[in-house]
Amino acid sequence: MSRGRGLRKITIEGTVFHWKAEWFYIGWDRIIMMKAWGGDKTSRPLEVLLSSPTAAAWPLRHAFDTESSYVLPHQVRTIILCALEHGWLPHTRGQPYYLEMGAAVDLGNLTVVDIENGVMQGL
Repeated sequence: MSRGRGLRKITIEGTVFHWKAEWFYIGWDRIIMMKAWGGDKTSRPLEVLLSSPTAAAWPLRHAFDTESSYVLPHQVRTIILCALEHGWLPHTRGQPYYLEMGAAVDLGNLTVVDIENGVMQGL
């Protein structure tokens, strides 16, 4: 099944997940919005916001930085496993499941951030 342009596929413990990541800037911080689906296109998506503080250390660093500014497949795997452990049911329907800062997940150079009342928390 095609989920559209730009979607990637990852298999975790026998289940196929589709995911995509898009990035934007808030000030000097690069923010990555990652979404994943474990069922069909109407399944409950996982959404997580990530900050790449290493890209913010130098304003032009993002032009040369390849790994510290983007979510990599091994990080997607870690995020999906963490969300499953915290109650994400990917084959159900409904509103997105948001993985938040309270989830202890080690993503190396990326940090999970929250949006609270329209303001980024954890930057």
